[in-house]
Amino acid sequence: MYGNSELRERLVLCSEWYSVDRKTGPAVQKFVFRKLREIGLEEEDLKLWTFVTDQGGNIKVAFRDSNFERINCAGHLLNTCLQACFKTKAKSQFPMAAEAVPTLTLITNSSLW
Repeated sequence: MYGNSELRERLVLCSEWYSVDRKTGPAVQKFVFRKLREIGLEEEDLKLWTFVTDQGGNIKVAFRDSNFERINCAGHLLNTCLQACFKTKAKSQFPMAAEAVPTLTLITNSSLW
C-alpha cells in the first residue's frame, strides 16, 4: 500500500481478438488500449495499475513500450511449469517413476490441455 491507497484486484476487460492484424507487440498494445478506451478508461486513469498477463513475447513487447507495469500471471507460470514437468522425451535422462504414469495419462487425455 502507498499512503492511503488500497490494493484491489479486478478483472476489467476480457475480449476476443477479432482483428485481422497479427498479434505483434504494437498491434496488441493498440488493441488493449483501444478496448480500455471503449469502456471509458484513458491511459491517465491507469497510472497506478499493474497489468497481469501471460508471458507471451507480444504481450511483453506491448507493455515494455508503454508506461505501465506488467507482471506475469501466477496461474500461467504454474501451468508452464507443470507442462514442462510432465513432458517426456524418449531419451530423457530423468525416467518417470511408474507411479506417475497414470497421472501423466490423465493429464495428457484431459480436455484442459
